[in-house]
Amino acid sequence: RQHVGKNIEVDIYASAATEIWLAESKWQLRPVGEDVVNHLIAHAKVVNQREGDDIDLLRLWLFSFSGVTQNAEAILRKQGILWSTKDDLNALLKYVNLRPLPELTPNGNHRP
Repeated sequence: RQHVGKNIEVDIYASAATEIWLAESKWQLRPVGEDVVNHLIAHAKVVNQREGDDIDLLRLWLFSFSGVTQNAEAILRKQGILWSTKDDLNALLKYVNLRPLPELTPNGNHRP
């Protein structure tokens, strides 16, 4: 179980046996920067440092509606972190015959 406390939040924490996935979702019109990526990496360090855990795989995944900045992408690639954009997820949703993600309006509301 993920620790709780100030500035400790992750959108998805999934575990099965010795495999753990941490995922962060950013639903905003601007690309995600280094700060978000570094925050996700910090969560991974917390999980790795927990006593008694026997983790064989810790996978990190970032979903950003509007993608990532060049600097953020460089960190993601270097750290082997998975990332997806709205277009990536819509392609997957189409493949499994599900409706696409809604659009965002400039005021941050969702539009079907």
